[in-house]
Amino acid sequence: MISDDTVEFDADTGVYRTRFEQENGDLCYALVEAIAAVEQTDPVDVIPLGDSVDLDALERLLQSASDTCSLEMTLPEHGCHVIITSEGIIELKPTDSDRHFTET
Repeated sequence: MISDDTVEFDADTGVYRTRFEQENGDLCYALVEAIAAVEQTDPVDVIPLGDSVDLDALERLLQSASDTCSLEMTLPEHGCHVIITSEGIIELKPTDSDRHFTET
């Protein structure tokens, strides 16, 4: 695994993975950080997510999951297949195989 701060990349699966705390409302920050890792850019250069995703609604849906029920949301974003779970996990798999870290 290669790590870029809090975003990990699994070279075997081509998946980027990070975690977020629902109580702190940091889903947006964690998602932007993960997209920036995929795009190998600074998070401030990521195109605003509010143009394509209603983050408030997404957070409310994830928070509605109870202790007996988990929720998984899948969406396309920034050229990636994105999975966000109510357990606080974000996974991104670029749809373009050239968009990922390379090991040196």
